[in-house]
Amino acid sequence: MERAFKYYQKSPENWQKLVQRIMRLDFSWESSAQQYEELYEKTVTRARAAANV
Repeated sequence: MERAFKYYQKSPENWQKLVQRIMRLDFSWESSAQQYEELYEKTVTRARAAANV
């Protein structure tokens, strides 16, 4: 927190750019579910490949 506050004090313009960039990130349930599904599919694919060795 201290580091973030110092960054804010030192460079308010860059802080604002950072805030705007972070606010554009997608933290929705839909996005999370899609990422989870992709991870699950990769895991299943790798497990099947390992079982066939």
